[in-house]
Amino acid sequence: MEKRFKISELAKIFGISKQTLIYYHKKGVLIPDYIDPVNSYRYYSNTQIWDLMFILTLKEAEFSLRDIQKYSESKSVNESVDFLEKKISSIERKIEKLRKAKSEIDKKILSLKEIDLDKDETVENIKKYKSYWYKIGLKNKNDDKEMAKIYEKLREIAKKNKILFPVYITKTKWVNKRIVIEEIGILVENRKGFSEKLEVLEGGNFLKLKHKAEYDNLEKTYLKLIEKIENKEKELIFYEFCSEVLLPLEKGIGGILEIFYKIGRSGKE
Repeated sequence: MEKRFKISELAKIFGISKQTLIYYHKKGVLIPDYIDPVNSYRYYSNTQIWDLMFILTLKEAEFSLRDIQKYSESKSVNESVDFLEKKISSIERKIEKLRKAKSEIDKKILSLKEIDLDKDETVENIKKYKSYWYKIGLKNKNDDKEMAKIYEKLREIAKKNKILFPVYITKTKWVNKRIVIEEIGILVENRKGFSEKLEVLEGGNFLKLKHKAEYDNLEKTYLKLIEKIENKEKELIFYEFCSEVLLPLEKGIGGILEIFYKIGRSGKE
């Protein structure tokens, strides 16, 4: 006679609770091979060990119980194969998404490790190539509530267009010794299939300075950059590039962003 396992024995083998097996029974996912009519004890066959092993594998792969039920209800080999192949495709998409996420997170970790908050940043003269962004203008300049709504909308658009870690761009003006925010957007590196209208970010020669301190000290960074601008106009236009990295610093919340100011084509003001 084939050996049967009590519910407690099977639970011990797989390190799960008896309640889990009872729940699987109630849902029709794993029905005991035999139920004693006198005491209602549940017994499982050798074959059901392999069935349970596969069920737990599916659970590890984040199959829902409903998915497992559908699989257990398959009426033919072809139906079972078709169901599992569709699930494999779904798993492969998740793996690819996680691989991309890991790659971006690794980049963030490396960039953060390279940052020395005690190191004094210097103004650089660099060349940037043309790129594209999706932008939203502010009706009320520097209105915190409006900016919060814009950032939320940008996050939704980034998600819709499968941009996992958006780079935010803020167009600012330096007017009367203060920063005025004009537009906020996200960098779009792959225009193909992007659902919204994009604007060009012109390339050329730029002055760049990295800000990596509390946001309350952002004006000091601007002033340091402005010192290097020879022909100072009444309204100087800048672009801030930053990710969503926030740093808890000694004097408040800060972050890492790069501020760019476009200079003449020759590289001189």
